[in-house]
Amino acid sequence: MNLENFKAICSYMLQKHYGIQLVDTHYGKDSVCQRELAYDIRPHEALNEYAEDFAALRIDVQERPGQRIALTIADEQAAMSEALSVVEATSSCMYCSCGSKTRYLVMKDRRQHHTCMNRSCRREFIATDETAHA
Repeated sequence: MNLENFKAICSYMLQKHYGIQLVDTHYGKDSVCQRELAYDIRPHEALNEYAEDFAALRIDVQERPGQRIALTIADEQAAMSEALSVVEATSSCMYCSCGSKTRYLVMKDRRQHHTCMNRSCRREFIATDETAHA
């Protein structure tokens, strides 16, 4: 995942689930997001830590005092489709550098966001139509 996508997903999730703007958090800084990416921390994991550290309450679900309802990978995937303007999901077709097939989403600008299907790899990359059909 690249920095732009990480920030877009965090921004969408913060707004939807906490009513907080990205710029009002430390995730508004590229250096913070780059650090999370360097440690392979997913946006939902980063925001769960943020919510815990700053006692942020979710606005989309009922949380009781002392109860935290964590964001999940499903929340992140939903945010990804909204934040990255995904228009269609497609089946496996390309191969990752590890040799495994990828699943991809076609975005409005026709770029493809690929995720390796190998659970131990899970690499992500962006391909253009020209790259994918070369």
